Order: sequence, then structure tokens, then C-alpha cells
Amino acid sequence: MPDYSMRTCTVVRIEQPRCALDFGEGSCAASSATRCYRTRPTCRSIASYTAGDPLMLYFVKPGGGTPSDDLPYLPFLEGVTLSAPKVNVSGADKSLNPFGLLGSGKVTFRDADHSDHLADPYRGLRGGPAGGTFWGRWLARNTFARAGAKASVFDGEAGKPLSTFIRRDYLTNGFDRSAGAVSMKLVDMLNKIREDKAQVPPASPGELRAAVASDDTAIEIQGATIEDYPAPGTVRINDEIITFATVEATEDGFVRISDLSRGTDESTAADHEAEDAVQLCLRFDGLTVDAGLALIYAQTTVDEAYLALDDWAAEATTYLAAYILQGLVSQPVEAKTLVGEILEQCQACQWFDDEERKVKLWAVKPMVSTAPVFTAERHIIDGSFKVTEYPDRRVSQVWVYYRPHDPAGRGTDVDDFRRVYASTDLTLEAEEAFGSPSVRKIFARYIGSQAVAAETSGRILVRYSMGVSEATFSLIDRDAEGLAIGSIVVLSHPDLQKADGSRDLRLWVITCRDRGRGTRLVQFTAEDATLAGRLAVIQEDGTPDYVGDGSDPPDGAFIGDDAGMLPNGDLCTRIQ
Repeated sequence: MPDYSMRTCTVVRIEQPRCALDFGEGSCAASSATRCYRTRPTCRSIASYTAGDPLMLYFVKPGGGTPSDDLPYLPFLEGVTLSAPKVNVSGADKSLNPFGLLGSGKVTFRDADHSDHLADPYRGLRGGPAGGTFWGRWLARNTFARAGAKASVFDGEAGKPLSTFIRRDYLTNGFDRSAGAVSMKLVDMLNKIREDKAQVPPASPGELRAAVASDDTAIEIQGATIEDYPAPGTVRINDEIITFATVEATEDGFVRISDLSRGTDESTAADHEAEDAVQLCLRFDGLTVDAGLALIYAQTTVDEAYLALDDWAAEATTYLAAYILQGLVSQPVEAKTLVGEILEQCQACQWFDDEERKVKLWAVKPMVSTAPVFTAERHIIDGSFKVTEYPDRRVSQVWVYYRPHDPAGRGTDVDDFRRVYASTDLTLEAEEAFGSPSVRKIFARYIGSQAVAAETSGRILVRYSMGVSEATFSLIDRDAEGLAIGSIVVLSHPDLQKADGSRDLRLWVITCRDRGRGTRLVQFTAEDATLAGRLAVIQEDGTPDYVGDGSDPPDGAFIGDDAGMLPNGDLCTRIQ
């Protein structure tokens, strides 16, 4: 961790895509009198363009100090602002997508003259001084890097190696220009899957070479290659679903799929006309949650290096084993929709941790270990604590629709499903309570059993029967060590009281961790998770009775009276 009592330093790095070839040499067929800049938009022979290692551009503030690394720093940086991601637990906030809020940022640069020897590999061959400005030229040469290029923000101590700095990775998401200033917008890596344009499975290029009868056992496809239809697989032609075991290229350049099973997945074998589209499907065939998510991500442009697959598997094995994904996606659907459905139906969250540079998976679950206690007197920064209530997120009934009529359908309406399971607490709708129902519907295309539907609906009902309370607070970095999204904490603050005026020591799950830049303060957002409960241990004979003053074993399960209450009025442990 950098020592912020020393001189701080910020470095912004842009990874500019660059061609691996030299102009007009080797396999580069360019012969123009005007040389390129080894970028795709300036390429003189598009067919020859070969992606190579990126050009690393490092920006610092003028006179602001640099790391000890001997790098060609560009003194154009003016400022950086970053926002941390925030997860949407159980998809409760319907104003957000299931990912919640993605991490984002903005970097401001000044524009100025520059020799151009760094960005132009052929500067010495052009003759005369470079015209224009650094950013004016760069933006013209790097059209495709304006959105989707990798950019990193480094924070640390001037004079120390860059490897000791805190590094956060992002994607560029557009540049704004005004009065000699350039602003680069940043988004985190999950933007690649959240974008509406990311479709899974992608549209297949093939179409029927000739008409097909309902009893044909082989099908030829034109306009595609065998890589477009890997075997074994499943395709959709009009409303028919067909599985195939073999794929081969014909002598005349077409694709033949054979060993067919016609009319699968509750569809009907049918005749089809020449040039009908042949769409490759995505099948979830008894997959675990982590495997299902990995299957979707593999269809997108998210770099696999950012996926914490081993951690996903461990989380899913331990806490999401009841969820086995069954289903068929037979036409392109937004990737964010498919991931969001899995997260909501299986009660999990995903986000991109910009410091660890990994996409994380966290199962929504009761507290499973002793939670640290943070108090207003010893830990919470004075003036930083605030509680906000969201009664619109409460539920009194949760309806989970499952077992779709058409496994290949979109599953977005009540009429698309065979069954529904409802978990209800009608006492919450009485006049003396909230006075009205609040129903949440979940369309679960991947859920195939009542037991799993009951698990999902029951978890949501218990957790959100009273709505949502959200706390924001700040800690000094030494107290915040080890806390991350998904961590459970106990907060003790004068603003949290029981009916008798004593402190209400409730459980809170961290939904956002925002480590300030150039400061030792870490800001957190947390959601009240008390109703979700905790995994407790039944105490041995001889354990003292429950007191409720914080001295009791934090993971202890204590027996209550017939009303389920402990001697001090707290709810006792319940076995589910």
C-alpha cells in the first residue's frame, strides 16, 4: 500500500492497438507513397494488417513526479476521477440491470504540440515538423481505440517502481474534446457483456443449400464453414430444433451436418425451404452455475484472463450446488440478459474488481463466518454514516415461473411456462402491516424442479420482506483491510437502535467498496442482510444463556421461547 504521506503520483496508460508488420516489408503488401502509422484506420493494405503487441502510452501530470521506471512519459495528464462498481443483490433494484452499477471513470488531458516520434514509427522518414497536436493526430489515427481499448490507472508513490502502484484496468468508452482539453471516458470490463450489441449465441451465417424434408437425415448449409457449426451441436431452422453428431465439408465447399435427431426439445420435424436460416443454438445441459456463466462469457469478447473461473467454481460448489442449469437458447439474445437471468434465478452477483482485475462471482447467502464489528466510536469516520430506506423493494409474494413450454422460447412471459411456485407472507399485506401486496415475478428458464424454485422464492421473500435499508460509511484503510464486495459486517452506530434504545447490531453485506485515490479513506455501501440470517452452530451443554450484549458466541445458535424470542427480545436461531 502506498504511503500517502509521501509525494503521490498518478499514471494513466493506454494500450494502443498496433500492427506487427513494417510498412511494405515482408508480408505487408502496402505500396502507397504515404506510409501508415501502423494502426488499423491508417493501414494501406487492410488484407495484410496483423495485430501485434500494443504501443504503451504513459501519461503523467506535468511536474507531478513519475515512477522510477525509465519510460517515455507524456506530460499531458490533468486529472482522473473513478467510480467503483456496486452490485445489485438478488436483482432487488429493478431500476438497475442485474450487474448493478459498473465501475467507470473519466481522465482529462491537455492537448499540445508534440514531436510525434513516439506515436509515429516512421516520423524520421516523413521530413519536416509534425503538424497539428498530439491528441488531434492520435484520435484521427486510432478510430477503433476510442472505444474498447484497454486503459489502466496507476496510483502510488513518486520515485517508486510502477509495479508497486495500485493498478485499475478499464476500457475506453469515447473521447470528448473542447477548448484544448480531451476527456477520455472509462468503463469496466463487464461493459463488453452488458452492451446490448453483445449477442449470445451470435447470429449464424449459414442457410439451407436446398429444400429439406421433415424426414431428411442430413442437411447441407451454404455461406458457412465447419467452424460455424461444431459437432456435436444443435441448430434451429424456423421453429424446428435439430441436434447433429457429425459435421463435414463437402467437395463443392458446403457444410453437411448429419446423424440428425429431428424435432427435438418439444419442437416438430418439418419441411424447410432453400435459403432458410440455420442458427446454431447454445445448450445448457445440466451445467453448474459457474459453468453456465463461463459458457456465455466464452461467446463474448471479454478476455478470459479477467475471469476468475477457479474462484467461481469454488463459490458455486459450496453455495450454489442446488442450481443445475437446463435450457436451450435457440436465437441470439443479449448476453447481459442471459447472465442476468442466471444471477437472479440462482441468487448470485457478479462484478469486475478493478484492483484484482478479475470478474468475481458471489452467492447471495447467510453469514457463514464471524462478522467483524465496526463501531462509531472506534472505526466509522465521523460524519460519513448514512442510512437510506427503499420500501419499494419489499416483497410479500415471490412467484417463480419454471419449466418452459418451449425450451427454445425466450421465456419472458407467464404464458411461456408450465409451472409456478409462490412463496408468500400474507401477514405483510394486512392493514395493520404494509396494507398492500408487493409481488415479484421471476421467469426462470433454467430451473426445472419445484425444490429449486422454492429455494429461490424463499430466499428472496425472507431477505426482502421488509424492504431494503442501505448504509454508507467510511473507514480508514487499516480498518478496511480485507473487506470487499460480499463481505458481511456488523455496524454499531447511534443511528441504529432497537425499540428500547439500545444499539441494533445488524448484519450488513458490502455492495460497493470505493478506495479513495490519494487518501487513506475507503467508502463503503452496504445492504442490511439481517433477515437473510446466518449459518449458526448449536452450542454445547453448559454454554451460558444468551445475553445479547455482544458477549455471546457470534456463531452460536440459541434456543428461544415458544414465540421464537430470546430473553432480551431478539429472534432466536431458526432451522431451515
